[in-house]
Amino acid sequence: MAAAVAASTLEPFFALTAFPKQLDAEGLRDYLAFQTPLAPRTLVRGIHALPPGACLTWKVGADATVRQWWTIPDASEAAPGHEALVAETDQLLAQAVKDQLVADVPLGAFLSGGIDSSLIVHYMAQAASATSRKLKTFSVRFAEAGFDESPAARAVAERYGTEHHVLDAPQLDADTLAAALADLDQPLADPAYIPTWALSRLTRQHVTVALSGDGGDELFGGYPRFLDTADRHPDSAAKRALRALLRAGLAPASLTRRALAGADLLLYRRVELGDYPGSRKDLRRYLAPDVARAAHPESTLQLWRDLAARHGGYDRGALLRADLWTYLSENCLAKTDRASMAHGLEVRVPLLANALQEHMLKLPASVHFDGGGGKAILRALARKHLPEAVWNREKHGFSVPLRTNFAGPWRDWCAAQVAGAKMRAPWLDAGAIEALWREAGRGEGNVRLFYTFAVLLAWLETHPLDA
Repeated sequence: MAAAVAASTLEPFFALTAFPKQLDAEGLRDYLAFQTPLAPRTLVRGIHALPPGACLTWKVGADATVRQWWTIPDASEAAPGHEALVAETDQLLAQAVKDQLVADVPLGAFLSGGIDSSLIVHYMAQAASATSRKLKTFSVRFAEAGFDESPAARAVAERYGTEHHVLDAPQLDADTLAAALADLDQPLADPAYIPTWALSRLTRQHVTVALSGDGGDELFGGYPRFLDTADRHPDSAAKRALRALLRAGLAPASLTRRALAGADLLLYRRVELGDYPGSRKDLRRYLAPDVARAAHPESTLQLWRDLAARHGGYDRGALLRADLWTYLSENCLAKTDRASMAHGLEVRVPLLANALQEHMLKLPASVHFDGGGGKAILRALARKHLPEAVWNREKHGFSVPLRTNFAGPWRDWCAAQVAGAKMRAPWLDAGAIEALWREAGRGEGNVRLFYTFAVLLAWLETHPLDA
């Protein structure tokens, strides 16, 4: 009878000497396309992850069974008026935050200076007004203007009189990078993991529980990509002719993007690598031929495609729901969970509270979009409650300046990962990765893709896998 093993992370499987540690080529495909494997795939053949909203049941003498206990609903209710919806959401958010403040240990909040985390602090202050509890907030300060939100975070902290703690990004050196990546049970190539890990370490020095603004962009339509729907890219005779020429090898692969339309173009923009023969996004460029075949590039991000098609066919509501099930679950929440639990910090996410999430998903996606773009409801609440420094500026992502770090504090670490590529991963094309690094080291090329390979190679140093 075959043995079955269950664990909350991949790490325990590597302690089982009899368990074969072999690469799952399809898990690798999704990692290189999307910076993380998508459940049920992992990077290790024979190890499966529970998908979102699923549970596993096992009884002695019987096989384990997996069932889906929740799926993302389609919109089922008419949209109320904008002002009424803003007022309703205001109440739901206030209650969600209040519920998450129940704790018998010190509690604080991540405060990036963006709308989501700033609103969380507003509602925390509102709930704490009847007590003598001093709010504690935590943020990261970057030297690069395109990454730094600390002035807005400071304005919010001053508005609510929080005890504010700031981590300076220069502390995110190569030692911090290596220590943070060592706490991942499998590779996660979102650069935001590094500052989140360091911020969690700082936060845990002061509190045991922190509230975060995770989920705001996914649930409330905050990403510009939600505006880029399939119907904005209709097919044409010219595109069909160009695709025929590409298939026949009569047109250069560099024209691949121009030949795509509709959902195919959205997928191309969504992935770092995929089924694009000869182009700069060709997965096969970086894999040994047998591994490339086993990876089935034609199925790249199939889960995301299936979800989008199931929920309406690449319109705003469908794209939002597909991201909830993939990007939010497998990247954002995993990132925050791994980064915080590495330091024994519990992070709570009120924007994904059941009552709030279920209510918002019943409504058409149009409620989130107006002339100013997405996130219309939260932007209205921000204008109502928060300093202008928070809502009257361009959207920032929470990440690190890769080009600056590759040319500076992370340079030697990156070079060491490239040098180990042939030994750690003979199933990768070490020459192609080295070429990526040469470009990245000069501040050129696809630095995000190089970071994806560097994270993988660092993980493989302590988690060797056979092809």
